[in-house]
Amino acid sequence: MLRFPEELALRAPPLDLYEEGGNVVVKAELPGMKRDEIQIHITGRELTLTGKKEREEKVERKDYSRFERAAGMFRRTIALPAEVDLERVTASYKDGVLEIRAPELAGGKAKGRKIAVT
Repeated sequence: MLRFPEELALRAPPLDLYEEGGNVVVKAELPGMKRDEIQIHITGRELTLTGKKEREEKVERKDYSRFERAAGMFRRTIALPAEVDLERVTASYKDGVLEIRAPELAGGKAKGRKIAVT
């Protein structure tokens, strides 16, 4: 039986959620993922992180060859401690850590928005 690399066994990523200087800050550990494998959707009080990772491994030697494909995905939704201003939410990804900064909303209701990871 073939076993796929452990890195593809994606689970809900560990994260930190806190408020700092009028912002809701979320930091999620997503080691080994690429920016285009991460999706963020946010509403006024809810944040959803989704990720999908696909890998192929091909080994060719003189006496054998092997080709494996694997895929894994996760989805994690968390409640935010305050309504946030969807137009000013930012997301950055560096060294396997995704950081989302969402300014708290001063009154009013927010609808929902996808956030680009830079």
